[in-house]
Amino acid sequence: MSSRRPSSSLLTCLLLAGSTALFAQDRYASSVGVVGGDVLVMKATFGQGPASVYVYRLGADGTWQMADRLSSADGASMGEGFSPSMTLSGELLLVGAADAEGRWGAHAFRRGAGADWGRAESVALMSDAEGGGGEWNYAALMQIMRPPPRAVASDGNRALVAVVGGPRRSAGVRVFEREDGSESWVERARFERTEVEGNDRFGVALALAGDIALVGAPQHGESGATYVFVRDSQSGQWRQESILSAADVATESRFGTTVAFDGAVALVGIPGAAETSGSVRAYSRDPGSGTWTEERGLSSPGGSAGDRFGTSLALFGNELLIGAPGARDGTGSV
Repeated sequence: MSSRRPSSSLLTCLLLAGSTALFAQDRYASSVGVVGGDVLVMKATFGQGPASVYVYRLGADGTWQMADRLSSADGASMGEGFSPSMTLSGELLLVGAADAEGRWGAHAFRRGAGADWGRAESVALMSDAEGGGGEWNYAALMQIMRPPPRAVASDGNRALVAVVGGPRRSAGVRVFEREDGSESWVERARFERTEVEGNDRFGVALALAGDIALVGAPQHGESGATYVFVRDSQSGQWRQESILSAADVATESRFGTTVAFDGAVALVGIPGAAETSGSVRAYSRDPGSGTWTEERGLSSPGGSAGDRFGTSLALFGNELLIGAPGARDGTGSV
C-alpha cells in the first residue's frame, strides 16, 4: 500500500484498532495502508455507520487515536460499501467503489497541508447519461445485493480500475489518467486480452509501475495466470505483452491471487500451491525483447498445508511482506 517501511508502532495500531466495537464486523481491516504518520484501515461494508477508511494517528501521549474517517459522498445516504482494495500514491488515496449501479470505479481522497484529509474527484466508469434506467429483474436484484467488486492500482497520475465479474459491458480493466493541473480522471484505454474466460477473476489483483501493468486472473485455466500489459511511449497505446504462469503447480493453485511490481521484478502470489501451503514466484523482464524469466520461488520456512502463503503481498523499498492467513492454526502470519 505504501513505499514506506512499516514499524512496530504500525502493528500496535492495528491491534488497538481491532479492539474497538468494530472488530469482526462490517469487514473491518479488509484493507490497510500507511502514508506519512497515518495508518489507514478500511471498514468495507455499511453497518455500524457508513463504509469508511479510518485514519489513525499517534497522539502526544503515545497512544493511537482515530484522527479522521473517510467515506464516499453517497456512503451514508445510500448505504454503499467499498470494495476491499485501496492504493496510495504520494498523498492520494484511491479506494475501490462498490455501488450497485457500477457508476464508480474508485473514490479518491487527498492528504493535504497539515495532514488533513478531504475528498478528491472520484473515478467514474460511466457518465450520468449512461447510468440508470436498467431492466428490473433477478439479476439486477442480485447486483444490488452483491455489487461486482472493483480493484485499484496507481502510480501517481495514472490508475488502473478493474471490475471483477459483473455485467459484460463494465467488466475488465481500464486505464485512467489525470491531466496536468487537474483532479479529473479520463479513461485512456481498456485492456484487450487473449484467452478470455468469463469466470477467471481477471483484474482481482493489479500492479502498475510506469508503462507496465500486471493483472492477476487466479481462476484462469487450471491453475491461474497473470497478464502483462505494456504501454507504447510513442503512441500511448496499451497492448498485451505476455501471460505469466507456472507449469509446475497443481490445479486450483490460484496463480495470480496477488501481484506486486517495482518496475524491475514482478512477484506473483500462489496461495494454493504445494497443497495450499502457498508460494510466491519472482520474474524479471528483458527490456529489449520483452521476455519474462522466472528467477526464483519463495516459500514459508516450515510452511504447511492450509497456510496459503502468498495470499497478500506488499513491497516496502527493498523489503517484501507476504501474508499467510492460514498459518499458526489459522491465526495468520506475515
